Amino acid sequence: MGQQPASDPAAVYYRTKRGDTLELVAAEHYGDRRHAALIAAENGIDPVRQPYAEPLRASLRLRIPVNRQIITDVGDSLASLASAHLGDERRARFLVGFNEERQVDLPAALPLAAGQVLDIPIHVHHRVEPQDTLASLAAVYFGSAHKADLIREYNFLQADALAPGSVLVIPVHRVTVQPTRLAAPDAAATARAERHRDMQASARGALATASMAWRAGDYRTVKDTLLALDLDYLVTADAVAVGVLLGSAWVALDEPDKAQAVFRKLLIRAPGHVLDAYEVSPKIRAVWEQARVPAEPSE
Repeated sequence: MGQQPASDPAAVYYRTKRGDTLELVAAEHYGDRRHAALIAAENGIDPVRQPYAEPLRASLRLRIPVNRQIITDVGDSLASLASAHLGDERRARFLVGFNEERQVDLPAALPLAAGQVLDIPIHVHHRVEPQDTLASLAAVYFGSAHKADLIREYNFLQADALAPGSVLVIPVHRVTVQPTRLAAPDAAATARAERHRDMQASARGALATASMAWRAGDYRTVKDTLLALDLDYLVTADAVAVGVLLGSAWVALDEPDKAQAVFRKLLIRAPGHVLDAYEVSPKIRAVWEQARVPAEPSE
């Protein structure tokens, strides 16, 4: 069975046994022998001309590139995650495309809601041969020459010409490693995902209760209901709704410092948010604007 060293989260390692072929290893790890090219490229084997059905030498240590799921932490942004997991913060925009089906909250250049599960694609490292073209590589790895643009853009190439000997990163998104081949999920990350689900599940009911209390002038109930919610673990729209209402309750309870603390935290997530002058009183808007001013450093 493959084993995933802590130092290499993007791969598992496999020791071949008698009778193994690249096709069989691909079938064991990816559930499809057609993905043998991914393993070939990662192990210095020609992914275009290698006869994948030929037996491999026994006890050969193979690096198997893997897809991963990561769980966002407090303060993570698309840029920081792209830098850590895709090798370059400029690949942040690709994270959005890789996770379209998840419909997660991915605001550009701003902190993300903690506890969201994101897909990280397999990274295949291909050493360019003289005969390689972007179209031929797209056909090998994606089954379609039409995805040549993805390889060019992902590697920040200015032209279609490839330099022999250079190494390209090929992001293969829709191929997944069999779960039994992967390491167990990290306990702390799993806890973040559970907290995110709990906060989202609680937010809608809490907002409904707090909104009714606000209209009734029961500001303590507003405060008590919303204090249990963690803005860091709510998607941006819900974090804004909770933060504005909670901060407003603190203002109504004559606790402007606590209101500013809530508003400051919210403005990190949504710095462009503007309070509606028709719905929000001048007193609350004044505290909101004060929250925009950086706090004085304590001596």
